[in-house]
Formats: sequence, structure tokens, C-alpha cells
Amino acid sequence: MWKISPSMPEWMKPNKADVLITNGSMTVDGIEYQYVSVKEGYNNIRGDVLNYVLRTCLSHNLNVTYECHGAWYWQGDDNWVAAHMESMGFPVPVKQPAQDT
Repeated sequence: MWKISPSMPEWMKPNKADVLITNGSMTVDGIEYQYVSVKEGYNNIRGDVLNYVLRTCLSHNLNVTYECHGAWYWQGDDNWVAAHMESMGFPVPVKQPAQDT
């Protein structure tokens, strides 16, 4: 993705940031969702790299799935998040109000 995004800084190149950033699409209930996927390289993702990716995706309203310390996380449209988690074999959390203790 670095090659096709002229606004991405030099330090976000895969060999410098140690992450692989790709884009993809997924159709859920007849709606096509675009998303960005961030996979760690040989090392855990650095804070500056994760911050850049999350801030960029938030500012452009992009769905994102990212690996952080070997675990996968999702951010974006609720329908896309649920479908993407399910497609990767993860349990989808049930939305319910917080309980008073």
C-alpha cells in the first residue's frame, strides 16, 4: 500500500516500519466494505506506526484490522467488524448494556 499512497511518509515503508499494510474489500449483506489490514513484521508494531495507522483510518473513515503484539484487533463499521471477526473464526461480542456492580 505504501507504493500506491503518495501521502504516506517515508518512515512508513515496510522495511522501515516493519509492518505490511494492505487493502481489501468484503461484502456484507450486499454492501461492499473497504478496509485496511496491518500485519506485524518480525517485531511487534511500534507505537508511532500504530498511532499513524489508526489516526489516518479514523480521519478517512476507513475500516481497519491490525495486529498488535500477535493479537488481532478491529475498528470501523459495526457490521463489517462483526462479519470480519466471524470470517476469521473469532467470537463476535454481544452488545449489551453495562451492568451495575
